[in-house]
Amino acid sequence: MYQELPSPPEASVRVPQLQCTLFGYQRNSLAKMLRRELEPGRFSDPYYIEKTSPLGDVYAFDPHSLAFLDASAVAQYADVRGGILCDEMGVGKTLICLALILHTRHQVAQPDAEPMASAVTSALALEFPAHDYKGGDPAESSIAPVVTSAFGAPTVGERLGRSRKPAAPQEKARAGHSNRPVSLVQIAAHRLRTTYSLSADDLSSLPPQLQTLLDSVSAPFFNLWPPAPARASRASRDRAPVRVYVSAATLALVPQTLIAQWLQEIEKHCPDTIRVLAVPDGRVELPGALSLAQDYDLVLMTHTRFGREAGDEQHGIRSDLDSSPLLQVYWKRVMVDEGNMMAGDSLVVRLCARLRVERRWLITGTPTQSLVGSSINGPTHHKSSSSSWSHGEKKDIDRLKHLLARFLHLPPYGSAFRGCGNERVWHALIAAAPAAPGEWPARRRLHDILARVMVRNRAQDIEAECPLPPLERRTVVLRLARHEQRTYNVLQALITLNAALSHETDRDYFFHPSNKRALAAVMENLALACFHFAGEGFRAQAEAAKELISRQLEIPGKVLDRYRESAHAALRHLSEATCDDSWRAHVDQGEVLYYLDAARRELVDAWSHRAPASALSLTSDELVAMRKALRNADVEPDDLLDELITRGMQYAARTAVKSGPRPALGEKKETASVPPELAVTALHSSSTKLNAILSEVLRSVDTDKVLIFSSLDNVLHEIAGALQVAQVPFLVYVSGVPQRVRNACISAFRHDETYRCLLMTTHVGGRGLDLHCASRVILAEPVWQLDLESQAIKRAWRMGQKRKVTVSTYAMEGTFEEQMVLRRNDAHSDSYMPARVFTDDPGMRDFVAHPRFVGGSAPPPPNWNIPVFQYTPCDAPNFHPLDTRKRKRN
Repeated sequence: MYQELPSPPEASVRVPQLQCTLFGYQRNSLAKMLRRELEPGRFSDPYYIEKTSPLGDVYAFDPHSLAFLDASAVAQYADVRGGILCDEMGVGKTLICLALILHTRHQVAQPDAEPMASAVTSALALEFPAHDYKGGDPAESSIAPVVTSAFGAPTVGERLGRSRKPAAPQEKARAGHSNRPVSLVQIAAHRLRTTYSLSADDLSSLPPQLQTLLDSVSAPFFNLWPPAPARASRASRDRAPVRVYVSAATLALVPQTLIAQWLQEIEKHCPDTIRVLAVPDGRVELPGALSLAQDYDLVLMTHTRFGREAGDEQHGIRSDLDSSPLLQVYWKRVMVDEGNMMAGDSLVVRLCARLRVERRWLITGTPTQSLVGSSINGPTHHKSSSSSWSHGEKKDIDRLKHLLARFLHLPPYGSAFRGCGNERVWHALIAAAPAAPGEWPARRRLHDILARVMVRNRAQDIEAECPLPPLERRTVVLRLARHEQRTYNVLQALITLNAALSHETDRDYFFHPSNKRALAAVMENLALACFHFAGEGFRAQAEAAKELISRQLEIPGKVLDRYRESAHAALRHLSEATCDDSWRAHVDQGEVLYYLDAARRELVDAWSHRAPASALSLTSDELVAMRKALRNADVEPDDLLDELITRGMQYAARTAVKSGPRPALGEKKETASVPPELAVTALHSSSTKLNAILSEVLRSVDTDKVLIFSSLDNVLHEIAGALQVAQVPFLVYVSGVPQRVRNACISAFRHDETYRCLLMTTHVGGRGLDLHCASRVILAEPVWQLDLESQAIKRAWRMGQKRKVTVSTYAMEGTFEEQMVLRRNDAHSDSYMPARVFTDDPGMRDFVAHPRFVGGSAPPPPNWNIPVFQYTPCDAPNFHPLDTRKRKRN
């Protein structure tokens, strides 16, 4: 349905002071947004389905009675002023938003008629004789008297209680001026300020006395009073209004990762034109409501900073919301970038529902998890039953309900005054199953809503006007090495034994509904086993499991017959692993090892904190530290080997008790030529997937900048270590790092040719960033969620890209990763994902819950032949904040 929405009709829109030319599809989107803001129109009761006759007459069709009614005979609703800008990712949605702001920046918001709001006035208009300009309480004339004495006569106390309070000094002052003559200049100034937003250039061209008159003294506002009391009382006499300033400003809420990008787009396309206030974090205090309303065209805030105005997650939304300057402004427009997050129930969502704003826009390339552009995923063919919505569609519909009803206040599903959705109406008209075979009233209603509210160009229309370079997608399926197979099979054996001993019903069963945390830990361990999994306690856990199942199998009836075969298979794999001395050493050392060629045994033993092994190997930390020691050594070449052995023994003694942060490459320091005994090369590592990923990086890094995504911090940690060993300059963009540092990394990656790789967490770095300087994307593991995968790819394959983009997804043969790739291919053809979490998908759940053991011989690892002590031409310092210490694995 989403893919079939029509593109906006062709239109010609001129945007003054925009220093670039919009593409045709951008002008079409802008024109539709302007129509939705300025001429929203009306629509019929959505219970009926609009049909057009061959003669062009519009009728309302009742899907239940099968009757046609005249469209004018059914109820009409005023459409909302706003919608969802959901063009493809990377086609310039931010530029369209800036064009909309520029095109309408002189328009002032016109507040809706709220029951308890006064007419729009100003400090200047308070002197006008008309009562409407006084900002009075609309409830003053509607409070019913309290009658307590006979015949309706008020008591003395009631008469005293109803007597008017003495006027405040400022009210007396205003009353004293009420008889002053009002000039036409004052009337014109008030009229101008309530209908037109003056720019700085406009003001500077006026005489000084007019500049003063058109300053804050004529700033428009209205008083918003509390709800009218049913009876007169002491509380009703103490009612005080909230002064709400009417503004021409736009409030834009963006992720913290994108605020710098918005500022760059403003500087590029409309410098010195839009008055911008950027509020990235709590260190920037919000100015007062008057300044927010009058001094800026655009207030740019992060989601996090905006949410702080509502309260905190621990104590919930605060009771004095109206004290926030954001609630004391009637905004012309609010825009939420990455607006798909508005489908939740965070403080940001709740505060957005309370904002006083005329026009509302969501900006997102993925309105829901399944609604992603077909340009990435290829053509889709939607297949679903005629009797009900599919599981994935139901999730999407629920998210759309929040976007349309709670944020956009689309009638009859949402109300601007209630700030919430009408669940019953939504369920009856949209979420319920189709009424009868052959008729699709619910689907048709939803299609009509999306076609009206969404602003989206079809991918083929964008491609026709602005073709992107080719996108090559490939899946690299690798086979686990022998030690990795044993590790993966041990984890599979533990899952098998858990099912056998819990009978798949007890609370100890990993897939029990109350055991989601344990299941998440199991799945993370399986994912790590496809890259590298080892650590303290894992071997002991395998040995304990082997002893336990051995005893259980000897007790008659302890293991049910239907589990005995799988339990014996699990026992066999546990025994093979725990009896393999090389595997025991592999899991005990914990780190990924790098195997060396032409290295002296005494040098390796000096730098290693492990017991001597037959293979010459060191960890990435040890290799980088050894290289740094060589660079800092100030001895003759003939003494370098002895000096390195001495420093290695000192390093091993230090790291035996504690591990510090991974040492970064220092500034390049010229050293004497490396003697032959130090001509050491790194051949490969103990991780099959790491070998393949680094091989691809080394093949392409001279010509391509590379984005590497992973959802696992430990995987990014190991890839970072490999890049340091290979002396490939890189940067890291992960959570837990100050945003200013992350912004600096993005800027350096974009503009500095030295840095060739950027490591990113899929959930943090995959949204919104423009990284078209990269032409290669590596996904260290398959990404289950279509929207996250598409967002990651669109960091590179987007407007501005001139080169072919290659996307490589790595998966291990016979594991759940390969099964995920197969299920994902099915999802691409169905155009929706069956489950948000892959363990909720029936096929994936069955695969994980009934383990398959892996086997077979793996091909020999590649040889990198990386010189350990030789500088590369692009040698440069790296920055990454990943801690050397791993998280504890369960």
